[in-house]
Amino acid sequence: VAVWLYEAWLATGRPMPVTIAEIGPGRGTLMKDMLRTLSRLDPALTAGASFAMIETSPRLADVQRQTLAATPATIGW
Repeated sequence: VAVWLYEAWLATGRPMPVTIAEIGPGRGTLMKDMLRTLSRLDPALTAGASFAMIETSPRLADVQRQTLAATPATIGW
């Protein structure tokens, strides 16, 4: 998913600002994997992008915060 998003971002001319959002992120492992991959592909993208987790469950939001605690990206809920 991260490689596809990266290619789509490149194809549209590398627009900034950009927001990458995940709806129903469960435990947050997909976003963690995407952030790891995107940071290797283009550190400027991960540094300049906004990341959003769309979650209605307070319990799952806490789990996601724990899963993503070590990532340097700024993530909002």
